Amino acid sequence: MSALATSSASAADAQWINGTTQWAWGNSCIILGQPTYDKQVGATTGYWGKTDASYPKIGDRYWGHVYYMPTGVGCNFGLHGVQVEIALPEGTQLAINPNSTDPNDKIQCSLTGLNGQERNVTGQGWAHPEKPNINGKYCTPTGVSQGAHGAVMSYALLAQGQALHVWFPLKSTRKMSGMAEPGGNSKMIATVSEPGITTRAFPEQFMFVGDRPVEVDCPDLGQHKTEAITNNSAQAKASMCNWYRSGNAQFEIREGTAGAFVPQAAGQQIAVDGQFQGYHLNQNWVGLKPGTEYQWRLKFTDSKGATQLGPVQTFKTTGTPPTNGGGGIPQPGSGGSDGAGEDPDAGGETPGDPTDPKDPKPNDPKTPPKTPEGPKVPDQPKPPRDIQAPSFSASGGTARKALKKGVKIKANCSEACSVNAQLRINAKTAKKLKLGKKAIVIGKGGGLSSKAGKLTISVKLNAKGRKALKRARSVKASVTLRATDHAGNAAPATTKKVTLKR
Repeated sequence: MSALATSSASAADAQWINGTTQWAWGNSCIILGQPTYDKQVGATTGYWGKTDASYPKIGDRYWGHVYYMPTGVGCNFGLHGVQVEIALPEGTQLAINPNSTDPNDKIQCSLTGLNGQERNVTGQGWAHPEKPNINGKYCTPTGVSQGAHGAVMSYALLAQGQALHVWFPLKSTRKMSGMAEPGGNSKMIATVSEPGITTRAFPEQFMFVGDRPVEVDCPDLGQHKTEAITNNSAQAKASMCNWYRSGNAQFEIREGTAGAFVPQAAGQQIAVDGQFQGYHLNQNWVGLKPGTEYQWRLKFTDSKGATQLGPVQTFKTTGTPPTNGGGGIPQPGSGGSDGAGEDPDAGGETPGDPTDPKDPKPNDPKTPPKTPEGPKVPDQPKPPRDIQAPSFSASGGTARKALKKGVKIKANCSEACSVNAQLRINAKTAKKLKLGKKAIVIGKGGGLSSKAGKLTISVKLNAKGRKALKRARSVKASVTLRATDHAGNAAPATTKKVTLKR
């Protein structure tokens, strides 16, 4: 079943699934008498989903939110300057698209006044009634900065009895099982604080995100087909929706319609890094017999060992069949890629374009979540699709204290972009350090820029990376970086050499 077969209506009866209310405490400064230590701000957080865990699923756009209300007098005559930060579980990220005109792709907020009326205040400013130099905005559609406890969503001045609701688009790249996961790995945690005045409130909520099966045949991303057929060669093109699973893909071929398929050699398999929901793959076959029928298929084995087979594709070479049998076992040729985002080590791997009409589409409800008492935000017309990949460059690699701080890479992007990075050591180094006989990934990381210009990518070592540095004072490695703009267009991958030191 294709991803598009899941109707967006499946999210229609979703709701806010919230944790319990948590409180920020602080002094209420009474003019006559002693200060009292009271509850100052109550807050809750949660996500937009279904209680049966059928929505959201991997790849869906959904929403997280924070809702808070000042209730205490505080020490500023009932005025409270409140900051909201959010920390997301591993495998969940903000899905903000600054190029979209759909408000559901951005941060939004609404203010409920003392009269109980709610209004959308996204991008609107506030100012202290007596100190106009103290001012800001309730929230900005794409304005996220990094705070001490997560991404800063809002800093706003509210009076006692007012309430602010902040919600933001999310996307998850892995299954989450709520409290069933060990170590609280599926927990979203908000931090609501009034700097310098109160303690912090930490409302939290465990999240459920459903799984999606691998689709080795993914027609929504592109049909499997055979092209450039000659009397002794052909090119196989395939698409796969792996839904962010990593693993290895390989093409298999056989002569005729019976018998065993001949797989690619292990060294010619395509390494799928799992950073995208779908991939285009292609393979050139050479050494075929003229006028002969062949069949091929795509095979994917994920990192946990589960294998899926695609449908069998049939083609026939041109020319006259040889009278003496002729030819030999078909061999894979050079392979290739039909677009940007190519992994230089993968031999023909191209991530799907999330904005392409043929890209696999998960649930993408057009109805935004309701605010506690507010109206729905109407849909907006879609802008022309951005198909221009960003230009991207990277330099340097500071790794003198890799065990503690990881690797820092300086980069430059021609537009707002996100950058994913993989740190690898080759097979020879891995064998020398007794980490196996194959090239391995020893670290991952990335960076995000909301505008064109310079950014810093931070790559942290995983367990194997830390083990490698503990066994050697220095380790030579390579960092492969991929830059993608907010429309999903990927720049060609860049690889940098780096020497890790303890």
